Amino acid sequence: MCFRKSSVSRVVVTGHESSCEGQTTLHYACKFQAPLYIVKALYQALPQAVHHIDGRKNYPLHIACAYGCSPSVIKFLIDQNQVAAGKMDEKHRNPFLLACKSYVLKSRERSRVANEQLFEVMQLLFDVAPMCPIERDSYGKTPLDYVIERESGLLPVKYAQWLTVRFEREKDKNIYNMLHLNKHLDFNELSKKKNYVLPQNMPEISAPILKENTRRSSIRSMNGLGSSHHSRISI
Repeated sequence: MCFRKSSVSRVVVTGHESSCEGQTTLHYACKFQAPLYIVKALYQALPQAVHHIDGRKNYPLHIACAYGCSPSVIKFLIDQNQVAAGKMDEKHRNPFLLACKSYVLKSRERSRVANEQLFEVMQLLFDVAPMCPIERDSYGKTPLDYVIERESGLLPVKYAQWLTVRFEREKDKNIYNMLHLNKHLDFNELSKKKNYVLPQNMPEISAPILKENTRRSSIRSMNGLGSSHHSRISI
């Protein structure tokens, strides 16, 4: 879908309308990966739209994360409604989990760029909803399960793994320490982890499957995240 600035005035006219599924024009704009200026125009036409949930309990933020919107759009939506970052849809999926599940698949960017953007989105969401990385959906899967299952790039996988392991370490001390993890993310610490270490409460991912996904991700990194200065992490 192509968006032109000349069409913004026509788009925002329907900003207050919703479909039979309860989705507003802002929901649809996020579904079709509208650029930031379109999203801002829709918000200015109807600010309440960022607080509207559709028939499946999705805020516009959920749709943006699931359908691969740019990090700038997702940051804008978070700034307007931070509460949505911690909310669940009807399948008990928060925006963080939805991003891990389908962001790269839905993105129009090349794999390397899409994975870099996913990593940025994960950080944005974690900043305002630090419990999201360890929450399970109605199928019992966590964000880490999905980034491994979808064979995401090494950086999103290692970030999800790092958050999961750090949570296991910190949960018995002070849960609010999770709020500070992103601000002190140490890529040197990530680089020291040669293998993915899964918590004991994640039995559905067996070691052989994890090893195979690690091998595939390593191969993909040669043409993927390997060129990013953030992703020079040994595995």
